[in-house]
Amino acid sequence: MFRRFIETIKELVLLFFLIAVGSALIDYARITGGEVPLFCLKNYDEKTKIESYRGIFYQASRKVSVSPEEDLVDSSEIKYYALTKEINVPTKFKNEEFKYTLNTVVSDYCGNAMLYYADQETKLYTYCLDSVRLKEAGKSDDSELSEYLKKDSSLMEDIVSNVPFRGLYSDDETLMFRTEDDSFVNNGLAIYRCHKPGINDIYIGPVDMKMQGDFCGSKDDDSDYLWYVEEVESITPFEGVEVIYEDSEYRYEIVNKNIDDIYWVMPAVRGNEEKRIPIKNIISSKQYSIDKLMERGLTVNIVKKENNE
Repeated sequence: MFRRFIETIKELVLLFFLIAVGSALIDYARITGGEVPLFCLKNYDEKTKIESYRGIFYQASRKVSVSPEEDLVDSSEIKYYALTKEINVPTKFKNEEFKYTLNTVVSDYCGNAMLYYADQETKLYTYCLDSVRLKEAGKSDDSELSEYLKKDSSLMEDIVSNVPFRGLYSDDETLMFRTEDDSFVNNGLAIYRCHKPGINDIYIGPVDMKMQGDFCGSKDDDSDYLWYVEEVESITPFEGVEVIYEDSEYRYEIVNKNIDDIYWVMPAVRGNEEKRIPIKNIISSKQYSIDKLMERGLTVNIVKKENNE
């Protein structure tokens, strides 16, 4: 009876071993095929953006680029360990190589961080940098990173995902990233990313940059980037021409529009309510140039003045 009990235990142990090894091999095959493992416990750390998988005889991890719902091939730093030994994951199934290079010009004078780009989700600041230019692989020309971000703001996520995570700042909330070499950034790069409710600010600078202690606080500086000019539909049609601005050479006119129907608008972002100011007040205060207002949506006719005017 006892012998039979021992045999049963051995069979169960062998069965457990075969199942454990089999599940580890299947999950390894899934990982090398670009799929997330199945036979494991998953855990996702929002601060480090690392998702880990723990099986019976193995553990694996990846660095998420955008969302833990993304495919494995869209992540980076994919690792697999059998017991304590790291097993290579074929590079053809890892993230594609970053398709851009960055060229930064380090400033001779470093004051406070400067707002470089903003959208309704994130604000990007530079510190001790005069310029951040980006060049696509295979192209000779480069442009300011901010111009690329205006077309595709998710590009910043690609940049951050290609800079190694270095841990948390002393506030235990801010994420720190630093390049190990100059593989895609000529001078190296340091990135601090705020991780507070409603504050997703990013702070980039030279590789030896030190973070400002109060950086991840609320900053009311959106007005330089997010405002636009909007014309509301008029209840009463307006016909005629109205000069809204003039200088020594030109008159700027609006045609068949009522100036009272045109507004400077700051959208509701980061907990602040929407602001709307009549465009005539903005023009009279000279808060922005007429060219800037036209760039942000103001439609005008430009008429050159005659010499005798």
